[in-house]
Amino acid sequence: MDEIKEMQNMKSEIVSKMGKLLEFFHQTYYDIFKIKGAPLHDPCTIAYLIKPDIFEFEEYYAQVETKGELTYGETVVDYWHLKEPNSKWALKVDREKFIELLFENLKKY
Repeated sequence: MDEIKEMQNMKSEIVSKMGKLLEFFHQTYYDIFKIKGAPLHDPCTIAYLIKPDIFEFEEYYAQVETKGELTYGETVVDYWHLKEPNSKWALKVDREKFIELLFENLKKY
């Protein structure tokens, strides 16, 4: 991915190494799940705190399963809206604005 290569070529040793780790993460994600791209959950959390308007949300009922044998400890989400929502989930992000925000901050290192 172009952004990963751009990170690897930045002068900052920290950001360059992050780019190398992301390349590994990206390749591993593709090898295992056949998904192109590397999900950036933690950076998305911080991006939400800085710029929440770049995300689209939907409300769902969710709970952590504590009694099941097959799903113990998993978060179970009611996608059919059978129960009253108790949580808000980010389902989409404006990728271009996210990358712009990410690089704006990476250039500070």
